Amino acid sequence: MQKKKAVLYCRFSTKDQIHGDSLTRQNFAAQQWCERNNAELIDQYQDLGVSGWKKITRPMFEELCRALEEGRIPPSTSILLESTDRLSRRGWQYTLSLITNLISSYDCEIVIMDKQQTFNRTNINSLFDCLPLMLNAEMAEKESTRKSELVQAAYKRKRESGDINKYPYWLTKNEDKSFSFNENKKVIDKIIEWRLQGFGANKITILLNKEGIPSPRGKVWGVSSVVTMIRNTALYGNKDFKNKSNDVIQSTANAFPKIIDYTTWNLIQVEGEKAGRKAQETPFANMIRCVCGGSMSLMTGGRGEKYRACRLSQDGSGCDQKRIRNFDEILKEGLCSLTYESTSHRVSILPELNERLTKLEKVKKILIDSGDIDSLTDLYKDISEIKNQIAIENTMVDLPKVEMKTVFTGTIDEQRIALKRVVENITVSRVGNYANISVMLTNGHRKGFGVNIGVGRHNSGKNTIVFGSDSERLLKEMESLGVEEE
Repeated sequence: MQKKKAVLYCRFSTKDQIHGDSLTRQNFAAQQWCERNNAELIDQYQDLGVSGWKKITRPMFEELCRALEEGRIPPSTSILLESTDRLSRRGWQYTLSLITNLISSYDCEIVIMDKQQTFNRTNINSLFDCLPLMLNAEMAEKESTRKSELVQAAYKRKRESGDINKYPYWLTKNEDKSFSFNENKKVIDKIIEWRLQGFGANKITILLNKEGIPSPRGKVWGVSSVVTMIRNTALYGNKDFKNKSNDVIQSTANAFPKIIDYTTWNLIQVEGEKAGRKAQETPFANMIRCVCGGSMSLMTGGRGEKYRACRLSQDGSGCDQKRIRNFDEILKEGLCSLTYESTSHRVSILPELNERLTKLEKVKKILIDSGDIDSLTDLYKDISEIKNQIAIENTMVDLPKVEMKTVFTGTIDEQRIALKRVVENITVSRVGNYANISVMLTNGHRKGFGVNIGVGRHNSGKNTIVFGSDSERLLKEMESLGVEEE
C-alpha cells in the first residue's frame, strides 16, 4: 500500500523559546503522526522567529502555497500543524477562511496534530467539525492579546519609573541610576563642532576615519552612524521610548546630562542628508562585498543610473576601489549561465550556528530572570536572525539541481530567498577598467568571471563579460579524464 504524503509547516516567534525547543517539538510530533497514519513526511517549511498574530510576511508559508499551486506538493497531501496557532493567531474568522481557501484551492487536507483534527473537503463546511477549530483559534488570539498587553504594561512601568537601561555610548550609568559623561563625549563634541562649521555627514565620516577614531561598535564609521548620532535627542537630554516599529511612543525630558541645548540640536540637524540617493530594491541585498571586506552598496546617481560602490571607499576608510555602473545587470547575466547542483563537497555551517544559538539561549535565560526587557528585545532579534540562518542552511543541504536563470523570476523578495539558498557570497575586485567577480556557491564551488567596465560618455555602464571560470565544471572534466582531485 502506497504511503500518503505529508508536509510539516513550522512556525514560532522568539518568545516561544522561553518554554522549550519549539522546532524540535513540532518535528517530533510530525514524525509520530506519520508513523501512526502510514504517511511519508516529504518536506517541511519553517518560518522561524515570525509571529502568527500580526499582519507580517511569512516567507516559507508563502513558499508552501506556491509549491501547492505549482504541483510540487501533490494533491491530497496532508499539511501538518502542531496546533491552530502555528497557522494564525488572528481570530477564528481569519483562521477558518485561510484553511478553507487552502483546501478548496489545492485539494489538500489540514491536520491539527495536538487536537487530532483533520480538515478536508468532506468536513470543512461542517459547523460541528469546525467549531473546536474556531474556539481554539479565538483562544489563541485572546492569549496573544493578553501577552502583548503584559509586555506593553511592563514597558510602561519602566518608562514611568525612569528605569533606563538603553542609553547613549557617551554616557555611563552610575549605581544610583544617574548618568555621567565618559571618554566618548569628546567624539560627540568633535562631531558637533564639525557640524557647526558646516560639514556634512559624509565629510564628518571621512574626518573621523582619517583620525582613527573608532565607532561605537569599535569599527570604522559609516555615514548612517554619524547621522544617527546627530539626530539623537539625547544630545539635549531627552530619552525617546520607541516601539518595535521604531516609532516614538513617549519622550522624557532631562533624562540625561545635556551636551547641547535644543536650539543648537535643531541647528545641526541633517534632515534629508544621506550617503547617496536610495536605490531600488535588489535581490543581491547584503550579498556583495569588495575585496577589501567592505560591503558593496547600491547607489543611484542624479540621472537615475545605478552603481555599486564599496562602503569603505565612500567613507574614506582606506579602500580606493572605484564604483561600477550597472553592476547588478552584468552579475545577473553571468549567474544566469550557471547550473547549481547540490554536492557532498559542501561544508555545513549548522554546527557553528547551533553553537551560537545555544550561547544566546543561555544569555536569554539570564535576562529573563533579571527582568531586563530592553536587552531581551535586542537579544530576540539576534536569536531570530540565527534561526533564519539555520532555516536557510537546512534548505541548502538537500537542494536539488537548479538552473540559475529560474532564480531571477517572481518578486524581489522571492528572488532574494532563492539566491540565499545557492549563493554564499559575492566578491568584487576592480583594477582600472577591469573587474573580477567571484561567486561562492553554497555547494562549495566557485563561479568567477571577468568584466570589461564600460567608461566614457558613450560607453559608461556598457559592461561585458570577457571570460568565466567554474570550479564545478572543472572538477567534472578532471573526473572524466581520470584525474583525481588533490
